[in-house]
Amino acid sequence: MAVEGPRPSHASHARREPPDGAEPEELEDCRFGDLDVQVRRWPLPLWPHLFWEVVSGPGGSVLDEHLARAPGSPVPPAAPGQLLVWEHVLDDVVAVPGARSIDPGVVTRRQVELPGGVRATFVWGLLQRVDQAASRRAPA
Repeated sequence: MAVEGPRPSHASHARREPPDGAEPEELEDCRFGDLDVQVRRWPLPLWPHLFWEVVSGPGGSVLDEHLARAPGSPVPPAAPGQLLVWEHVLDDVVAVPGARSIDPGVVTRRQVELPGGVRATFVWGLLQRVDQAASRRAPA
């Protein structure tokens, strides 16, 4: 009887490449702290100013995947009062001075707090919602 090692699940395999199985347009090996990672990027025909980006660690394990800005994008720089839903990505907004990333505990979601009480919510790295903090009343 043959014994086989564990096979990656379909979901694990799908996370390393787009549904059409195409090779990435960009492939970059880089170092993040003490960890060697590989970054793969695929263009997105519906959003030519974005890439689908997958960051994988040793052995091909997926560490992160999200939408990322393509070079030469026409989207203006992010600013607290000028965030564009479905245009800005996480990397655009965390680059704003005073931005603070918040992990809401859901893998596909991120939040960023900006100066002035602005909170930006992202799904797969794409900006979905911008909220102003509710003003708080001082106790009487």
